[in-house]
Amino acid sequence: MSAPVFFGLYLSFASAYLLSYVYRTVNAVISPELSAMLGVSASALGLLTSAYFIAFAAMQIPAGMLLDRYGRRRVEPVLLMVAGCGALAFAAAEGLLGLTLARALIGAGVSVCLMAPFKAIATWYPRERQASLAGWMMLAGGTGALLSTAPLAAALSLVSWRAIFIVLAIATFGCAFAILRNVPDAPVTAPASTWREQWLGVQRVFRSPRFWWIAPLGAVTMGSFMAIQGLWSVPWLMDVNGYSRLAAADHLLLMGVTPCFAASKTSLNRH
Repeated sequence: MSAPVFFGLYLSFASAYLLSYVYRTVNAVISPELSAMLGVSASALGLLTSAYFIAFAAMQIPAGMLLDRYGRRRVEPVLLMVAGCGALAFAAAEGLLGLTLARALIGAGVSVCLMAPFKAIATWYPRERQASLAGWMMLAGGTGALLSTAPLAAALSLVSWRAIFIVLAIATFGCAFAILRNVPDAPVTAPASTWREQWLGVQRVFRSPRFWWIAPLGAVTMGSFMAIQGLWSVPWLMDVNGYSRLAAADHLLLMGVTPCFAASKTSLNRH
């Protein structure tokens, strides 16, 4: 079976990955509303924001095993439906517990938005094209991070944060349908591995010395960046520097431009 046209796959997968980044960083901009309307303290705001990342991380191994076993066309739409339901629950929540649980649903639901397209690229396209195609996918995530800065702050002057999450939920359901409709099933080249065989593969990764050399470095650097970009930058600029939310969001926009530019440059260089 020949590889599908990348543009169609890209639009479906990239839209979902873009939304996952919006979900990841949206709390930075709406934090004043959450604090004022729901009485959420700074520590509680950190807790409910971290629920996304905890659920996201907890899903990586089981979701990866599901991707290997059932394919991205079946797995990602189901998880995106979970994320969409989480967005609706977040819009309806009236307290910290509801917000935290909804945020966890969103994190679990978008947990394969990058790995699913990466797996599709590795399956369908030759090795010499994979780095550039993956770079274009990363660009979609950077675009999502940009949309959740100054554009989101401008939208909040017109509609409430609850309405924004309803729109995000509808868009998430649309992405699930687009992937189900546009992404073909992967060709079956070998019998599916058993759950035990898959788990043995996971154990081999965790026994690798190279993994334990890379993992802490990635956790500290990316974790710090996500904490700053995903939540604390806007409240800090507003409370300490005295910026308005629009000015703080503009600074967050500049922060997001750099990785977006790097991803696009990598993709162009690979071509």
